[in-house]
Amino acid sequence: NPETFCVLDQHGLPAGIWSSSKTSPITLKDGQFYRLDRIEVAPSYRGELIGGLCLSLAATRALELNARGMVLGALPGAANFFESLGGEQRLCSGWQAETGLLPFVFGEERLLQLKEDVDELIVNK
Repeated sequence: NPETFCVLDQHGLPAGIWSSSKTSPITLKDGQFYRLDRIEVAPSYRGELIGGLCLSLAATRALELNARGMVLGALPGAANFFESLGGEQRLCSGWQAETGLLPFVFGEERLLQLKEDVDELIVNK
């Protein structure tokens, strides 16, 4: 069963979602990686902080599962977004993005920073 998570807005409507069809990290040459299969932000929230929040929460989930990195396939139009959050557009031995998607890898240090960012956001709310 896939894992699916949702961030709701103040009206209880979905602002962003992310999911993984794997409930535990996948084993790649470089260790255990969380495979983020989908991340999407509602059109009315694109360009705001929701996308970064969703990615940071996905990074937090990856760390909860003891992953040392996260992989995802991104639409070409979203490449700048993932790069701005510390993702590296590159291949990862043992995994490839679906056809038409760009491979992105977030290393453990970046996952820890994203988790720290979301933890700070929650504390300062």
